[in-house]
Amino acid sequence: MDDLILQLGEKSFKLKFGLGLFRILGRKWQLPGIDEVVQKIAILDSVDGKLTFEQIDLEQVLISAIEYGGCKDDLSDFDIIEEFFKDPKALDNFKDGIINSLPKAETEEEPGK
Repeated sequence: MDDLILQLGEKSFKLKFGLGLFRILGRKWQLPGIDEVVQKIAILDSVDGKLTFEQIDLEQVLISAIEYGGCKDDLSDFDIIEEFFKDPKALDNFKDGIINSLPKAETEEEPGK
């Protein structure tokens, strides 16, 4: 998957996905481990085009992905959600990035395959 870049004002910010993102979200959401963060974030995999703020705070996840991408800037002056949704494919690309970075259970291949 290509890097996701979010343009905020004159700056571009890379959104990074992976276990480090889950660690950042765990701290922000005060969850004890990766399993709890994965449960909360996994809602993105079952969303059929409708994502409510009750399901997940998308802005907080976006900010965390930007932080994990290396940004140290204060983002409070930006309307992150409005800028994010200027791209009609942004939510689908973001969901794919999150889902693809979820830990995957290792499966054993059956003999003979």
